[in-house]
Amino acid sequence: MEQVNDSRLILTLVTGMDEYGEDIEQRRTFQNINTNSSNEDVQAAANALLSLQEHPVLYIQRSNTYDLEEEGE
Repeated sequence: MEQVNDSRLILTLVTGMDEYGEDIEQRRTFQNINTNSSNEDVQAAANALLSLQEHPVLYIQRSNTYDLEEEGE
């Protein structure tokens, strides 16, 4: 089974509208998320962070990084 090397929480927020009426999106990335955290735990942390934001959320994402090849192979 692959070992997770890195985990990040990415929140995409709508921070306004441009002159064409399209959403202006801004990302907030939180690095060094505990790789053993469950998705439910990360979701709970995201919800806590979002309660501090003034802008509405568009996406909540988790990004995990894996090594596909072990060292020395």
